[in-house]
Amino acid sequence: MSALPVVVNSIFEYIDSKSVMCLSTAGFDAPETAAGGSGDGFARTAEAVNLRLRSTPVFFARRDKSFYFISVSKTVHAVNILQNPNISAAVTENYHNYREIRGVQIFGRCAEIEKLPAIARAALIYFSKFSDLKSFMQPDILKSALDISWYELSAERLIYTDNSVRFGYKEEIEL
Repeated sequence: MSALPVVVNSIFEYIDSKSVMCLSTAGFDAPETAAGGSGDGFARTAEAVNLRLRSTPVFFARRDKSFYFISVSKTVHAVNILQNPNISAAVTENYHNYREIRGVQIFGRCAEIEKLPAIARAALIYFSKFSDLKSFMQPDILKSALDISWYELSAERLIYTDNSVRFGYKEEIEL
């Protein structure tokens, strides 16, 4: 990573103290067609009128600006990522006082990890954070895990909110 503002370290510390991020993805119900495709993952034909939005909480682990998570490849959010890799995510917790609200919005590109060395790297990072999951992966469970895919969200921009500084305080960082 290039030289980033010092505030990034405190934002990453905040992110790493959490386990769940909520993904926001978008796709279309109609299949993408060659005619009318814009190259951004969205079809521009009359059949592509049913915008499919999804907010999905996932467990994640982070290294540098890469966020790793697993999901079943047939879920709506996974299909959306395949159609449109531009996603956002939010990391926060359930605050009861608006003056305590802190959180991070993450914007970037997401893709299924396909190459074995990259999957192994993601798994090492993920299981170092969630070591209890290794014991959960029994042989009978692994059979049903065949549809599970690894994903990497490569963050390009962060927006950090911290109402303890002042209401609506934000730091925006390009990575």
